[in-house]
Amino acid sequence: MKSFVARVGVEVFTCFEAKSRRRRDDDVTVNSRKAFRVCICDDDAERLLNPSVWPYTIAISEWFHKQPTRDNR
Repeated sequence: MKSFVARVGVEVFTCFEAKSRRRRDDDVTVNSRKAFRVCICDDDAERLLNPSVWPYTIAISEWFHKQPTRDNR
């Protein structure tokens, strides 16, 4: 993952395997996917999120954090 992103011209600070997210309308099992959290400079986000640099079998999206609940603050 890190070497592919570097070929796009984006410096990777860290890359972690992550738990794959599943949408309610997905019919594909989560086990058939692999997910990564790639930390980069904000200035490189547009280049990394450009769908034309990724193979059609790869879905790329911005990372989002769940809002903390009252119980886990």
